[in-house]
Amino acid sequence: MRATQSSVLERDVKIGLMFPCPVMVYEQAGEVFITTMRPSLIGSFYPEAGIAAIADEVEAAITAIVDEAAG
Repeated sequence: MRATQSSVLERDVKIGLMFPCPVMVYEQAGEVFITTMRPSLIGSFYPEAGIAAIADEVEAAITAIVDEAAG
């Protein structure tokens, strides 16, 4: 399944409150951190929407991006 914003919003429009998935890059005590909210957590806020598979797909993509950026 290809995850799209509209396919998620069709399940429960209130999930739009969680968009976009933020990614933060910051430095603390000389170390650089890259962090994001895991999309799989969104499904726990809206379990009746049944978006677990979509959230997992989006999370895999975001994790790959963060991992690549972290080098």
